[in-house]
Amino acid sequence: MLRLAGVAFLATRRALVVASALAALSPSLRAELLYFTEFESPFTAGPNNWAGTDGWTMIPSSSPGVSGIDDNQLPGFWKVVEGQPVFCQDQSAFLGTTEPTTEFVIVYKTLNHDPVAEGTKTVILDTLIGIEDSTNEFYDSFWVSIFNMQNEFLGGLRFDVDFLVVRRHDGLVDHPIPGAGFFPGEHLLLCAEIDFQQNKWKVNMDGIPLFPWTLFSATGKEATLGAMSYDWQINGGASNHGNNWLLVADTIVWAIPPGEENFLIDEIDFGRAGEPQIEFTGEPGWTYQVEFTEDLSTWFATLPGSTFSGIEQKTQVQFIDPSNRIGKNRWYRVVRSVTP
Repeated sequence: MLRLAGVAFLATRRALVVASALAALSPSLRAELLYFTEFESPFTAGPNNWAGTDGWTMIPSSSPGVSGIDDNQLPGFWKVVEGQPVFCQDQSAFLGTTEPTTEFVIVYKTLNHDPVAEGTKTVILDTLIGIEDSTNEFYDSFWVSIFNMQNEFLGGLRFDVDFLVVRRHDGLVDHPIPGAGFFPGEHLLLCAEIDFQQNKWKVNMDGIPLFPWTLFSATGKEATLGAMSYDWQINGGASNHGNNWLLVADTIVWAIPPGEENFLIDEIDFGRAGEPQIEFTGEPGWTYQVEFTEDLSTWFATLPGSTFSGIEQKTQVQFIDPSNRIGKNRWYRVVRSVTP
């Protein structure tokens, strides 16, 4: 099962500057964690065990068996308990298959975060999902949706099982995404980055952009993050539901403080003694780490004074490599990460 602790896949902006040395940005965004689950403890395997656990709610609540926790859809893992190896099942959530009581079923998690008021205008949602096809000739749609703090739908992604395509929804209408398809039974890693202040978003699927920055919500509703949800939309009426279903594995939501959209190294130069000097703009809420490599393969963060954190106001930061570089080629990059 995908482990999200390293959040390496959250890297969304890269910049490259070539001068007398090489400097590159490889951001690893670590910020205020709004929510994280692997659907392990306190969840227990079985139908009806998703909603009602860890703050998840289902609407309507009168559709028994429609959602739950599964422990045999993902490969398990080994861990050591009291010195002994123990095999653990990797759990995931599911939605669908069983006949519902309505044509729309929503399982949601309330987050209640005001990105602009709290100084974290950008929210990143990463989730691992999979969609199983129907075998009964009825085909439905599954959604990943965003609601504001007034419980109003703002926008989301719609996975159409009939045509096996992904559509972007702006809260009012569907928008086709050219080339955005999926295969039933495959795991899909979604990364949605939403700028609530600018009312725009972009989404990657398995590391490939689904669409660049575009309008997020056309509703004109309050731009806050109230809840995220996974939804099942039955296209032919509840009694004509497909036996398709949605698997939901790891889910993580971050709040990201503002920073330069495209972080760039301002200047690369040499001092009087020939030592490399790197200058860049440092901003509050961000940590900067200067790294180096001598083979363009393995990067190190071991240079003295190469970490910059606790910046209180926007300022110019200068780093000088004091080490002996005689007879060596050396390349540099600056890794920018949100200070937790």
